[in-house]
Amino acid sequence: MDRCKDCQICQTKCPTGAIMSDRFLLRAERCLVFHNERSLDHLFPDWIDPASHNCLIGYMLCQRFCPENKEFLEWYDGHETFSHEETSLFLEGASADRLPAVTQAKLKRLGMPDLLGVLPRNLGIFFGK
Repeated sequence: MDRCKDCQICQTKCPTGAIMSDRFLLRAERCLVFHNERSLDHLFPDWIDPASHNCLIGYMLCQRFCPENKEFLEWYDGHETFSHEETSLFLEGASADRLPAVTQAKLKRLGMPDLLGVLPRNLGIFFGK
């Protein structure tokens, strides 16, 4: 957008350098979203600081601070709470058929049933495993 030309907020908030100042293209291979949503057999590269993670899926800091997104950030109201038992199942890598129906429904409401496979790795980052 033309309004982005003189703004560098998303660039300064991006912990991996995925947002370039010389072009309006994202270096996808450096973006946390790319790494958060890769299959479980892909480990996070050593150059990604574990403290950079703020989402199990996706990444929001570059979006949260963007002045253009200000009015849209409150649109999403999908919040779910997962119990200790549910979280333990995710960490174990439990398949969908091993999850209680209520847990499967939560994942579906969040649009995450197809991302179940990456939760053990991504939760592990949050818990320092």
